[in-house]
Amino acid sequence: MDWFGAEIRYWRELRGLTPKHLGDLVGLSADAVEKIEKGDRLLSAEHAGKMDQELRTGGVLARFRPFAKAEADKRRIEADRRRIVSPSPRPRGKLDGKQPTREVTLEAHAFAASPPEGGWDDPQQVFSQVRALTGATIMGAAEIVDSSIIALVESYEARGPQALAPEARSLRALSHQLLADRGLGANDRRDLLHLAGRISALLAYMAVNAGAPLLTSQAYAVEAAALADEIGDTNLAVWVAGTRSLSLYYAGSYAQADAIAAAGIARAPASAQSIRLLVNGRARALGRLHNRYGAEKAIQQALDLAAQHELPSGLTSCIALDEPYSHARLLANAVTARLSLGDAGQVNELASQIEGLVDSSDSAWSRALVRLDQATACLVGKSPDVDRAMELGRQALRAGEATPIRSVLQRAQELHQAAAPWSTHSAVRDYAAALTTWRSSPAAGLLTT
Repeated sequence: MDWFGAEIRYWRELRGLTPKHLGDLVGLSADAVEKIEKGDRLLSAEHAGKMDQELRTGGVLARFRPFAKAEADKRRIEADRRRIVSPSPRPRGKLDGKQPTREVTLEAHAFAASPPEGGWDDPQQVFSQVRALTGATIMGAAEIVDSSIIALVESYEARGPQALAPEARSLRALSHQLLADRGLGANDRRDLLHLAGRISALLAYMAVNAGAPLLTSQAYAVEAAALADEIGDTNLAVWVAGTRSLSLYYAGSYAQADAIAAAGIARAPASAQSIRLLVNGRARALGRLHNRYGAEKAIQQALDLAAQHELPSGLTSCIALDEPYSHARLLANAVTARLSLGDAGQVNELASQIEGLVDSSDSAWSRALVRLDQATACLVGKSPDVDRAMELGRQALRAGEATPIRSVLQRAQELHQAAAPWSTHSAVRDYAAALTTWRSSPAAGLLTT
C-alpha cells in the first residue's frame, strides 16, 4: 500500500465506512476503492474532491493528490526507461576465457557523488553506492540504519531538526533502496519496513519542529503510518498519530488535531503511547477550542493511564519513539492546555511541580516552552505581572536560541501579542527587541521561510 492510499483508508476507517459504502457515496465501485487504497489505481481529481467532502477531511486528499500523481508518473517513466536502457542478461559461463561480470544498474548513477573534502565517507552513502553498483543485499546495512536512527534521536535537541534532516533523508533513501531488493527474506523485509517507518516518523516530527509546510509533515507521517500498518506495528502507528495531531495543532487546525489524536487512542487505548495522544494531542487542542470539559477530561485520562504504567523518570525526550511520556512531560503539556483555558493559577501550580526537573534537564526547548507558558500566565491572571512575564520571556528566548524550533517561536510571538495592552511598558519593549533579534538569527530565519 502506498502512502496516498493509506491516507484514504485512514479517513475512511475514521468515519466508519466500508470500501463499498464510500464507493457508493462518491460514485466508485468497492473494487475501485480497494485498488486506490492499495496504490494500484490513482484517485481522480474529481473523486478526491468528493471523498474530501464525504469524509470531512478539510481538503487533505485534494491537496495530496498532485504529489501522489507526480510520484506515480515518475515511477512509470522510470520503469519505461529501465525496460529500454537495461542491457540484456549475459549468458552463463565464460566469455573470452573470463567470468562474466554483472552489469551496473541505472541506480548507480543516482548515488554518484564527488569525493569528500576531508575525513571519512558517510557510511550510509557507502552502503547505498555498494548496493547500487552490485545489486546485492549488503550485510550490516540494516544495522547501520538502526544505529543511525538511535544517534539521530540522541542528538536531536543538541543539533536541531534543520541540521539532522539531511541525514534522516539519506537514511530514508537507503532504507527504500534496500527494500527494493526482491531477494529479501520475509524477516529481513519486515525489519527494514520497521526501520523505514521509524525514519519517516522522525522526519514527520522534524518537519513540524522546523516549521515546514503542513503537507510535508503530513506526507512523512502518512508514509510512516502505512509502513506501520503493513507490519502491524501498533506502537509506531500510535506515535505517528501523535505527530500528525501535533502538526495540525501548530497549523491552527485544532478540531482536526483532536480528531486524529482520538482516532489514535481508539487504536490502543491502554497503550502508554496514548498518554501523549491524550495530553499533547487532545487536551491541548480542546483547550484551544475552549472546550473546558473535554480538555480537563483528557488531562485526567492521561494521568489515570500514566498511573497504570511504569513511566521513565525525569523529562523524557520529545522525539523518543519507544518510551512513553514521563510524568514531568505529561504535566508540561497539561500546563499548555491549562493556559489555553485561562487557568493562570493551575499553570503556575503545575509548572512549579516540574520546575526543578525542567531546569536540570538537557532539554533547552522544554525550559523555553514552560517559561513561555508561565510568562503568558502572568498576563492573564487577575493581577498581571508584566515585569515577571517579560523576564520569563527573555529567559525562554535565551534557552531556545541555539537550535530554534517552531513551537518556541510561535509561543514567543503569542506572548508578545498577549503583552500588547502594555506595549509602552519598558519591559515589553525590551522583550520585543529581544524577540526581533532572536528571529533575525540565521537559524530562526529558517523557521519562517
